Amino acid sequence: MRNILHFTIGFIAMFAIIACNTEVELCTIGEHPHTTPVALDFNWGSVAEKPDSMYVIANRLVNARKYSIAVGSTTGEGRFLYNPDYDEADDIIALAKKFPLHSGSYKFMTFALDTTELVYTDVDDFVKAPAQDGSFRDVYVEYKTYDKSYKRLDTHLISWDDYNPYAKYIQQNVIPISYDSIASVELQGTAQRTLTFHPKKISQNINIIFNIKKDISKQGFVIDSITGEVSGVPLAINLANGYLDITRTAKLMFRMQTLNASGKVTADTETNKTLQGYGSINVTSIVKSATDSEKTGPGIMQIILHTHAMLRDEATGTMEKRRKRIQGKINLALC
Repeated sequence: MRNILHFTIGFIAMFAIIACNTEVELCTIGEHPHTTPVALDFNWGSVAEKPDSMYVIANRLVNARKYSIAVGSTTGEGRFLYNPDYDEADDIIALAKKFPLHSGSYKFMTFALDTTELVYTDVDDFVKAPAQDGSFRDVYVEYKTYDKSYKRLDTHLISWDDYNPYAKYIQQNVIPISYDSIASVELQGTAQRTLTFHPKKISQNINIIFNIKKDISKQGFVIDSITGEVSGVPLAINLANGYLDITRTAKLMFRMQTLNASGKVTADTETNKTLQGYGSINVTSIVKSATDSEKTGPGIMQIILHTHAMLRDEATGTMEKRRKRIQGKINLALC
């Protein structure tokens, strides 16, 4: 009797597995009773610098399923980047303002989409991995980096002497990295749902200001412009918790302005003795150097002053403009 009972229980269990396999979903193409059309909206509040597009991931928690969508940050129009329901490229590329997602319980996350200057390899790997693998806590984005010789590196310098050549550069004026998530959304039925995100910046604005004193006792001169460079910008940032990978850092070169004593932007003059250099950058952070005596590596700032002076040519007696570049660097731990 015991053997028969065991066989009966085993047979019933096997039948239940065959009949109730939650991984089987035969309805996959188009809108049908098992999908809910979802519109995506963004409330930017006081955020001034908005990306053109946002990357949205929809992660179904039970009977796991993942979608990724590129959506205009103000229009709400977009397209699927990855959709496990479709095999044909045309279905993925088509622009739309609503996106059919299989019914179920979801978590959504969104962040700035800028394939020009940001790398999404980790994001794409997460979306396309087996549905049950990974979590939002594992997703990073990172900056693209460039060699100093890269022709389209966004600086106004043709060439310069790099006294801290430990790492590559990221472009200046990269769009701020913004992020938001919606922890629990239940999608059921065929009625359209609208989800509204409230993205906030997870990168940060850093203002850099320093004083300049000019010695014009022998010759007056003008500071025409200033170029700044900081090192130690973490390349990768975790979207869900803001954690930074400080083991890999890059440098950023940026333009600066000259300020007068009142803090207003002003042009320098030959007779001026004091002014300030000012620059604002948006980066993940700046990693400090290991010690305040370090001269290379992260946490170092380089400054290039572009100057000119009017000097008399002894042969002709005419005044000529002579240009000179003045460079220096400092460990930011000393500031």
